[in-house]
Formats: sequence, structure tokens, C-alpha cells
Amino acid sequence: MGVLSGQRSDRPEDGLVFDPDAFLTYNGPYVFHYIIEGRVCYLTMYDRAYPKKLAFQYLEDLKNEFERGYGNQIETAARPYAFIKFDKFIRRTKKLYQDTRTQRNISKLNDELYEVHQIMTRNVQEVLGVGEKLDQVSQMSSRLFDW
Repeated sequence: MGVLSGQRSDRPEDGLVFDPDAFLTYNGPYVFHYIIEGRVCYLTMYDRAYPKKLAFQYLEDLKNEFERGYGNQIETAARPYAFIKFDKFIRRTKKLYQDTRTQRNISKLNDELYEVHQIMTRNVQEVLGVGEKLDQVSQMSSRLFDW
């Protein structure tokens, strides 16, 4: 069994931030992904072939909806199944994410791919800019040396 810490797109410089409360755990053909937020753990299990980005997004959707609908009731929950009504949202959302070929899910993956492309383009431009500056410094030092 292997464990990988999760990453989330929150930092504008490179699109990634280490998130100590989001993890992937590999076990045989399955991946367990979970997010711990406050006193709530959101957990999903999926096949290794399923896109990780969709699994992350699925849990983020669950987390956001749960916090929106029940966030202020977490501390006062007196029974184990206090949030059983949330199951309806879980089932609906699960159905949306099950088929990776739906237009909705393909759009999500394409959006992620576009973001990665933008980050890579920006990084290449920065590297080229640094290269140009190094060339300029090299030329200036050569001129000073020749002077």
C-alpha cells in the first residue's frame, strides 16, 4: 500500500499547493482519496484507471455542498446519522461522476488540461526570459572585459 499526499490548485504561481489534509492511498487496483476538513472526513474509493482529477473534484463538490448545507450543525450533531439526508446529494453527484466520458466530465478534464498548458507556457516563457537576461549579462561582462 502506498500513500501520496494531495495537491490542490490554489497557488497562482504554479497552480499547486501542498494540502496536508488531502491524501491518496493506493491499495491493489483501487485508490482511496480522502479530504479531512475540520471534524469531517470525506472519502471515496475508485479504480486506478479513473482520472484522479475527477475523483478530487468529486470530493471537493461533496465537501463544499456539505459545508454549505450542514457546516453549522457539525458541532451539535448528537446522533451518528444526523446527516443522512445528505445521502441524496451523494448519490446524485456520484451518478454525475461515474461515466468519465460524459460531456460534463470531459469538460472538467479539458479545463484542467488547459490550466496545465497555461502554467507550462508561462514557465517556458520565464525560462526563456531568464536565458535572454543571462545572454545580456554575458555580453555586458564581455564588453567590460574587453574595455
